[in-house]
Amino acid sequence: MVASLTSSPQNFEDFIQKPGQLREDVMSLMNNEPLAQASLQLYARLAKEYAGSTIAYAAWSASLGGVNATLKAASLKPLATPAAVPKL
Repeated sequence: MVASLTSSPQNFEDFIQKPGQLREDVMSLMNNEPLAQASLQLYARLAKEYAGSTIAYAAWSASLGGVNATLKAASLKPLATPAAVPKL
């Protein structure tokens, strides 16, 4: 029963070299949980900010049409219209 629950490391090298068993796997997951939650929260915040930024960029890009019309009317070279930013 002990062998099925732990790799029973005797020293530091055993802990590294022996495959983890149930106890080590559970402890590893418990240690990684705060990092996983923080990563998910960061991703959600960045996705929201990215979405807002792409909307603002698209509006700015669309406004160049009026600027280009003014430039053409003044016999000046129009600005190149930037490519659209992909959505997530």
